[in-house]
Amino acid sequence: MRCLALETSAFIGSVAVLESGKTVTELTLPAHERTAQSLVPGITRSLNLVGWKASHLDLICVTQGPGSFTGLRLGVTTAKVLAYVAEADLIGVNTLRIIAAQAPKGHLPVTSVIDAQRKQFFTATFTQNHSEPMRCTSDVALVDHWQWTRQLDSDMLLTGPGLRNLSQEIPDHVHVCDSKCWDPRAATVGMLACQDHESGKREDLWQFVPNYFRMSAAEEKVVKKGDSG
Repeated sequence: MRCLALETSAFIGSVAVLESGKTVTELTLPAHERTAQSLVPGITRSLNLVGWKASHLDLICVTQGPGSFTGLRLGVTTAKVLAYVAEADLIGVNTLRIIAAQAPKGHLPVTSVIDAQRKQFFTATFTQNHSEPMRCTSDVALVDHWQWTRQLDSDMLLTGPGLRNLSQEIPDHVHVCDSKCWDPRAATVGMLACQDHESGKREDLWQFVPNYFRMSAAEEKVVKKGDSG
């Protein structure tokens, strides 16, 4: 099975090509360019590197959220167009799951953390070991950073780009994954999507949308205005 994976939830995106669940090539998009400018050229370059055309693809997968509103919209829209044109299957993968899958395997639960802005974070916890597939043990939560950091204990492994804004507030007894593993990668999107595909998962092309897990600032203002009126 030939798969194209897109990761656009973070500031720096990436594109990966996988065959039979294994990464053939992965390309990090230029940091000095907006993802809207670099994504399609990155896809074209990645496919050219392996000698594939869009019509050769069996699966298109993409980060579905949470993450950057603009980045998620771009990635999902691009993935849907490619899936339609290539007549390929489509799968979305949760960003926090992607990040957790990149952590070293061990006995501790893994909690992924993404900056949600406004002094808040998205978090979710996953169990992991060497013999069983990783599974989520908590729903995606939107938490206030000051309250969340007070509840941390040593029975978990923290990972994710949200930790960059928490480095001074994480207690010394809490385990933290190496920062090289924090940012979601397209290769991991593809690996997880291929696993999901084998299990029978497919997205409805026409119903598939980003999952932001919160309203935008503009939407929240409209709701507050309506409540006050």
